[in-house]
Parts: sequence; C-alpha cells; structure tokens
Amino acid sequence: MSKRDKQLARARNSPKGWTAAALCALLRQAGFEEEAGTKHTHFESPRDRTLFMTVTRSSGEILSHYVKQAVVLIDAHRAIDTH
Repeated sequence: MSKRDKQLARARNSPKGWTAAALCALLRQAGFEEEAGTKHTHFESPRDRTLFMTVTRSSGEILSHYVKQAVVLIDAHRAIDTH
C-alpha cells in the first residue's frame, strides 16, 4: 500500500485531528490543482471542473467535514481515471 493510499485510508477512518496543511497535501497528491487565496485554498480536479472544494487556511485542527468532503472528491476523481 502506497503512502498516498495509507493517508487516504487514515482520512476515511479518522476524519478528526487533521490540519489544513495535511489535507492540502493529500488533495495535491491525489492530483487536484490548487489555487491559494488569503483565507482559503481552492482545489479543483483538472479532469472534471465540477469536482472542487475549498479548504480553510487555519493553522490548527480543521473540522472533520473538510476531510469527509475530500475523501468523497478523491474517490470521484479516481473513478474518472478508471473510465
């Protein structure tokens, strides 16, 4: 199992305790394009522009719904690759 797969499994099994930086790294590794704003970072799939999310740029622990949303987006992004 690759490091990326281990991180995705961790996000899927334990969405609490993530930092914005760790979640952003996971999304980048999954192939999402990043556009940094002043308070948020926007991630978008290069293959399907309807797959996007915005992540807060806080320095502490982020809310678990950000992690759950990222897992759904990564799964959808991977599904595009298999078709």
